[in-house]
This record gives sequence, structure tokens and C-alpha cells, in this order.
Amino acid sequence: MSLTLQVELNVTPQAQREEIEPSAKPVCSNCRSSEVMFSATAYWDAAKRRFVPHVMTNLMYCIDCEQQHSPDWVSA
Repeated sequence: MSLTLQVELNVTPQAQREEIEPSAKPVCSNCRSSEVMFSATAYWDAAKRRFVPHVMTNLMYCIDCEQQHSPDWVSA
């Protein structure tokens, strides 16, 4: 038996949650690319039957310039 798990987390770093407009998107502060990744921790909520974001770092990794930066948030 093979299990495939697909999880979509829509999370914002804790320190920035109140400062970002709802329609904002993260971009690399170095090259302005929107091809970025964040590291996050999530836990399984048995009652909701889904993963719930728990902790997210304030740093992101840019796929285009291959650097770790703080994101800039721009209007989507």
C-alpha cells in the first residue's frame, strides 16, 4: 500500500502577520522573484483532519538567486 500526502500551507511568519495586507505576496528582497520557499512546522489536528501551521521562520529561500533572505511583501 502506498500513501501520497499533499499538504498546502498558507501561512505567514508570526512576526509579520499583523503588518501584511491580505492580498500581499512574498518576493525575494534581493532579485524580486516570487519563486520562494519558506520552512514551516505543522501539526496534525485530528478533529479538523488536516495539518495546521504551527511555526514558520521569517527567512525564505529564493529559488532563482539561490540565497536565503528576508522576504519583501508586495501587492498581489
